[in-house]
Amino acid sequence: MLKCVVPQGSVLGPLLFSMYINDLPLTAEAGQLVLFADDINLLIIERDEKVLQHKINEVMKKLEYWFQNNNLMINIEKTIAMSYRTTQNKFLRRPKITYKNKDITYKTNKKFLGIYIAENLKWTTHLYTLRQQLCKVCYIIKSVQGMMGSGMIRSLYHSKFESLVRYGIIFWGVENESISVFKLQKRVIQKMCGVGKSTSCRQLFKDCKILTVTSLYILEVVCFLKKYKSAVQKNEQIHDHNTRRNMNVYIKPYNTNLYTKSVINMGIQLYNKVPNNIKKLSEYKPYKRKLKSFDIEHAFYSLDEFYMS
Repeated sequence: MLKCVVPQGSVLGPLLFSMYINDLPLTAEAGQLVLFADDINLLIIERDEKVLQHKINEVMKKLEYWFQNNNLMINIEKTIAMSYRTTQNKFLRRPKITYKNKDITYKTNKKFLGIYIAENLKWTTHLYTLRQQLCKVCYIIKSVQGMMGSGMIRSLYHSKFESLVRYGIIFWGVENESISVFKLQKRVIQKMCGVGKSTSCRQLFKDCKILTVTSLYILEVVCFLKKYKSAVQKNEQIHDHNTRRNMNVYIKPYNTNLYTKSVINMGIQLYNKVPNNIKKLSEYKPYKRKLKSFDIEHAFYSLDEFYMS
């Protein structure tokens, strides 16, 4: 019989639940658990298919034992499995996964914390969903154009449009498909400023002090690297030569397209191209403020423009 309960939706509930399941990762030594409240994700990596199946069976047995001992249940209907692969890998491996003698079904994509993740590690589904959401915002801004002032409309843009674009842009911002999001952004800017479709938007971005999709991607990725710079090395830590690029971040060799577009690699590439007067700033907030002003001033339409600036 329960003697103490916590009301659903309370502030204390998530903290107590996190404390209750804090030993769960210890049961999955063969994999890596990613926990967010009651959302549990298990990642198992293995090249050999037989070894992979053995690890899955071992981890699932331990999880089943842990949940049973802690009086918790897994919703099998909401539980799915995904087998991640690159587009170059044409052989799809889907080992059998069971929990309490019930098979867990595989899916090609899944929404996780507001971002659609696909098994081929592409962002097509997420960008399709994002465009649908942005089109609705575009219609809202168009509808209130004559009823609200420019300041209110700009606030509406930042709270509804830019917030959607900003979320997760460090993952999909480098994809070629992101150009469709940029086209929607230009359409919204034209409606906000009351100009025709043929009007160039570059000066409009500067006048409204709004970041383009490319500039927003640059800001988010570079600031991410700046914030977690302890995870990377500078050239001066690799060699003792006093070169003009010794303060740049060291670029690791790579041979896959997936790593080329990764947050870390793109962050390093973009960070090294940041102007020296900004790069020398050690404090995070002034660094971000200066970089944002630099991005607004130039209104980048592509990464090539930033590299050549």
